[in-house]
Amino acid sequence: MEHCAFSFLQDVRASLNESNVEPEFLWLIGTFRSPSFTFPTVLSVLKCVLTTKKNGSVVPDFENESAILKRLLPFGLYVVGMAVTTLQKLSHERVSAILKESHSVLSLHTQTTANERLVVQLVKRDDNTNLTADIYTVDGVHVRSQPLTAEDLHTSFAAEHVAFRSQTELEFYLPTKTVPSASACLSQLQPVLLQLRSAQVGCRLPQANIFLSSLSTDMHPLLLDTCSRGLLKNNKQEPKVKKKPAVVTASGMFYEVQILKRQSSQTRIDSGPGSTPLFAPEIVLEQGESRLYQFKIDVVTYVNLESTLGAALALHFENVISQIESCANLQSVHAESELCAFQFQPEGIPHTLTAIYPLDHKFTEIGDAEHPVLLTERRLLHQRIGLPMNRPLIRVSNAIPLHPSTDRSVRLKDVHVGLPPSGVVDGTQYLVQGSYLYFHYMQDRFDDKGWGCAYRSLQTLISWFNQQHYTTVAIPDHSTVQQILVDANDKNPRFVGSKEWIGALEVMLVLDIYLGVSSKILNVSSGSELAEQGRELARHFSTHGTPVMMGGGVLAYTLLGIDFNESTGDIRFLILDPHYTGPEDLKTIQDKGWVGWKTADLFVRDAFYNLCMPQRPNMI
Repeated sequence: MEHCAFSFLQDVRASLNESNVEPEFLWLIGTFRSPSFTFPTVLSVLKCVLTTKKNGSVVPDFENESAILKRLLPFGLYVVGMAVTTLQKLSHERVSAILKESHSVLSLHTQTTANERLVVQLVKRDDNTNLTADIYTVDGVHVRSQPLTAEDLHTSFAAEHVAFRSQTELEFYLPTKTVPSASACLSQLQPVLLQLRSAQVGCRLPQANIFLSSLSTDMHPLLLDTCSRGLLKNNKQEPKVKKKPAVVTASGMFYEVQILKRQSSQTRIDSGPGSTPLFAPEIVLEQGESRLYQFKIDVVTYVNLESTLGAALALHFENVISQIESCANLQSVHAESELCAFQFQPEGIPHTLTAIYPLDHKFTEIGDAEHPVLLTERRLLHQRIGLPMNRPLIRVSNAIPLHPSTDRSVRLKDVHVGLPPSGVVDGTQYLVQGSYLYFHYMQDRFDDKGWGCAYRSLQTLISWFNQQHYTTVAIPDHSTVQQILVDANDKNPRFVGSKEWIGALEVMLVLDIYLGVSSKILNVSSGSELAEQGRELARHFSTHGTPVMMGGGVLAYTLLGIDFNESTGDIRFLILDPHYTGPEDLKTIQDKGWVGWKTADLFVRDAFYNLCMPQRPNMI
């Protein structure tokens, strides 16, 4: 979503009303275009969640905000300024006083000599559609004001930066009677930290086929040259090819950095038996009983392609150290948990954010079994990022994997995308919100032709809840569905293993038992009356956005949306047909109408229809 930061600020200002007496603070996250600073690039906006009162005025809790932002922001991104909501514009003196106190936040991760920051005041009574940025020094001296436009807030960030990423695990022991304070944890981790800060560390960049036996900030090949060439024969060789590499995208394209340690001064750093991961420190345990602690590290660092390889890796290693220190600080708060870092990229934000979650050995994200601490953590993150409070967007299952799945057996996803127009003149489309998988006859080498269409529609519905991260349960096969209905006393035991049909009521029951999801049943007395349900169906897809199972006559379908002209009543139904028996060929499925826009003539005119309409859970 281009210019998301600009739109976010405009939306915040538009939402202000006369009851917003106290100011609200927001951090402007971005990069500096040059070390000497001309004008910062703002990429995203994060809300200041923790505030305090000073001299009768609300101000950010800078110390705690700084600690949270330090964990959340990847290195290479900075707090380049702040925005503040106000009913009347604050004086330069008031802004200057706030900036002077905000040094702990504004100096986070700073690897630049930039001496200026942005301040954007979001004034309710300002009818101007533009935003104005005030430029201040970090010491609070006002320099100038200038209009702020979308172009000021967005550049080709992805084309100018590469994202390094490292994942690893740390294990260490503390005596059982020792409180896992930050100092106690870091004391045990000193061998690791010393290796990271020393020349006894090497690294491997597998995508670029690069091995380095030691690190030095004076390695002068540009990162652009290094990554594009794909092979660095020695640390100081000039690359000959200049071509921009693929860089980070919303789907999670990273340059992996595998950090290694040398076993001896003669040992070559490689992926064979002559090397070991850095994070396997040899720690002498104290006498007596000890307890194991674990940190799961996941670090992303954004570096400009004009940086040298040495400087880029040095910044990345500093990021690793910073995350280890953050985990150590959190361990005393979550003494019984394993601290795990995850990378997320919510829609509209052109970079990742890091969350460190305290997990226990019985961790699960299914239903209400989740630990209340995680719910609290996610609520605060949703509030800070400005995410809706009824969508699971930063659960563990939402985290971006370092290595995307290469499983070719995955079913086709979102097969309706790319279909031609429905043919409704001046209609409004109300469609499924989010992704789903296409389940149909004969998949998994299981012959359910002639009786399994409703089972397949149910599987598509459950896949939607999986894809939206409401659950991580497996998609049930036919016998599992049958057993659920038997256990619920809805069917007799002979039902398991049979070829008996199920309908919308059984689908509703399985969704309730298996997922804890409630559904609404829409009864339609005949197929000819389905065309009269446009408003009801539009309301469902606008509000809940879940696919709908349609059962009637002898066939079941999955409804993915409608195209509806409320004035004329003209309507088309976006039907996903589970009766398809062919291979996973999207072109065939679309061209032959197994997914497509249908008129009400598809439905049996004198048959009774039940529509199972799953209700979207209100949860994060």
